[in-house]
Amino acid sequence: VPGIIGPVADNELVRVYGAEKTAAFMKDLLTKYPEAHVFFGGDLNTVDLNIIFESSAGAILGRSLPLLIANLNNLMTGKYVADRLKDDFIGSHEAFKRASGLVDARSYAKQNLSNFVDEPTSTDSKITTYTSMFQLPVVIDYTFFSSEMNLIKYEVMTGDVYETISDHAPVVTTYQYDT
Repeated sequence: VPGIIGPVADNELVRVYGAEKTAAFMKDLLTKYPEAHVFFGGDLNTVDLNIIFESSAGAILGRSLPLLIANLNNLMTGKYVADRLKDDFIGSHEAFKRASGLVDARSYAKQNLSNFVDEPTSTDSKITTYTSMFQLPVVIDYTFFSSEMNLIKYEVMTGDVYETISDHAPVVTTYQYDT
């Protein structure tokens, strides 16, 4: 399906680099101020391959992340042919999550909150095609928090009002911590 790989490949290496640099800055802050309660929100603008692999696309496209990446590389057309992804490629969200020392609110909510609902967060036409093909959550906006806090609510705000303003839907999180 020509064009569906654009959200994954287009400038993703630059996004990963930016995410890694920002994560290193956040980790330095946490090292210097370990008692700080840290929140981080970001438009990481990625269709993260780890999220794809966790979904039904993992079963459709391959049972290993390297095989999934190989399949995605085979789908790339046009200018993306020169931008092949490495076998161990991860998106900017996963790169930030691994390097920052912060907890990813979406992953935490998915594992720990009974009322978790995974909503697509973009109405971009290419992403919508991709979503409908594989029933993927296309998450663009992320929130992270420091580990001493407890996430008690995670919600993606969807609806006409948000889609009219932007192709993003805000992520709202609520936390609790002991003082």
